[in-house]
Amino acid sequence: KRYLVVSQDETVDYTTINEAIQNIRPNGHILVKPGRYIESLVINKPLHLSGDAGVIIESNTATCILVGARAKGGFLSNLILEGHCSDCPTVEIQTGDFSLQHCDITADSSDCIALRTGTIATIQKCTIHDGKKNGIGVYDGARATVVDCTIHHHINSGIEVKKGTLTISGGKIHDNNGCGILVTDGSTVNPDAEKLASVESTTKKEVKRLKIYSNKGNGIVIKENSGGTIEHCDIHDNSLAGIKIQEGTHHIAVRDCKVYE
Repeated sequence: KRYLVVSQDETVDYTTINEAIQNIRPNGHILVKPGRYIESLVINKPLHLSGDAGVIIESNTATCILVGARAKGGFLSNLILEGHCSDCPTVEIQTGDFSLQHCDITADSSDCIALRTGTIATIQKCTIHDGKKNGIGVYDGARATVVDCTIHHHINSGIEVKKGTLTISGGKIHDNNGCGILVTDGSTVNPDAEKLASVESTTKKEVKRLKIYSNKGNGIVIKENSGGTIEHCDIHDNSLAGIKIQEGTHHIAVRDCKVYE
């Protein structure tokens, strides 16, 4: 089937999400009805997994959602994801093209979202909070586009980019114990700033401003052979400097930013 419904009341196709994933055809849609589902999901085919209001997926023993290479073009939407596994990210995208929209994501012991080698991920209108490491980790050649997300109260940084590429527009990054955004180890932020709005469906020519504030470290740190463009940001009330650019960086532009206490 190309459309399956999951519910805990046993009146629909399946009572577990894993069963539905195993049986859905590629590019199909799985709709999950409200409830708390204690499962660890592995997605290895393109699909749309969405929830009605109040769907919670919780994992205690492994990554909550692990996305493999064969899931290219798939996406998640309208889900509450809670990771309780020791040293496991809540969502891990290992490689390929995948999207998350309108999700609420937390992690007890690691990153809320970890993007690995070869990943091209779009994360849009998500709330990512209370992670024990970073909100979003972009690692080892991964590329992330983050649009209109709220990222807050992480033990490390809101977003860490390490040997990766980050494109970001709009949203809020606040109240993290480390930096708002840390760009390090040969990474790039906003490499194609002029085309940033292409992921947005609106036809209005509005400039979306990214607000970075009340972090205990710097607002943005760029270091270790990294570079890129910082633009359309309001950076204020961070404990350390709003923007910190260390030696060894290259080709950094700062445009249309307000940086103040």
